[in-house]
Amino acid sequence: MLNENQRKLVSEVCQRVPGNERDMLYHVSFDHPTEGKVFGQADTFDDDAFAQAKEGRIIVRHSVYRYSRGPYAVKAEKITPHKMGYSREYAAEDVAKSVGFMFWGESPHDDYESMEELAHAIRFERNTDEEKVQVNDMFRIGIADGCAVYVVASISGNRCNVEWRGLAADDYYDHHFGGGGTYAVSSVARYVLAEKGTRKLFHRNQEQGVDKPKAFEKLLAEYEKNHGFPCPVTL
Repeated sequence: MLNENQRKLVSEVCQRVPGNERDMLYHVSFDHPTEGKVFGQADTFDDDAFAQAKEGRIIVRHSVYRYSRGPYAVKAEKITPHKMGYSREYAAEDVAKSVGFMFWGESPHDDYESMEELAHAIRFERNTDEEKVQVNDMFRIGIADGCAVYVVASISGNRCNVEWRGLAADDYYDHHFGGGGTYAVSSVARYVLAEKGTRKLFHRNQEQGVDKPKAFEKLLAEYEKNHGFPCPVTL
């Protein structure tokens, strides 16, 4: 827990971020030399926040790959702050509505998270074997008023690597899977196969299907038009 003087220094460093209107930060992005544009959340309450602030840096945790990439210590001058984009609902004709996004076009950070969610959904639905755990399979575990989202990142024999994904609004994580790790495929199968069954039922009950890959391409173009740079998400 930071004391008052430590908190003051962290706040001063946050104010060095170009365009930052507050003494604290939340949604931010920066350009990484190998990963390209990284979107994340500034962690100004971390135990290491004061040590980084003394060097003029701010800790940034990846927005979607929180436990498998980063954290990053970034010079304040290299960070771009983003406002949360929940001020405009989508219009009925927007392509974003067809794939279930509540909001679109206000913030590059929020749109990025939506694109990552759509990309993961496409990868998951391409796994057509309903009785087998495969790489890119994902599953949700209900937590409080939301859920924790996990993805099977790799499989080796009867073990698989499961990674947490920031694809749910409240960033919950399960008490067993936590931030991810290596588990027996059999312990993950019950969740993955249930997710596949739920998705199959959901699609059967949809009034009209959505071509997600085609929507993905359209939204990539909209992203660049709205925010002035390409969306850093690929299938």
